[in-house]
Amino acid sequence: MTSTQKAELSRLVKQILADPQSDGVRDVEREIDELVYQLYGLTDAEIELIKQTYRDAGMEV
Repeated sequence: MTSTQKAELSRLVKQILADPQSDGVRDVEREIDELVYQLYGLTDAEIELIKQTYRDAGMEV
C-alpha cells in the first residue's frame, strides 16, 4: 500500500466515522471496497464472486 493509498483509505474511514448516519455512507463504503479490490489486485471475476456471496447472504452490496 502506497502512502497515497493509505491517505485515501484513512480519509474515507474518517468520513464515515464523522457521520455514520449520513445518507452517503454506503457510497463511501463502496469506494473503500473498490480501493481494497485494487490493493489486492482482484480480477473482475473475483470481485463478482465476493459481491455474489454478499447477495446470497442477504447483505447489501
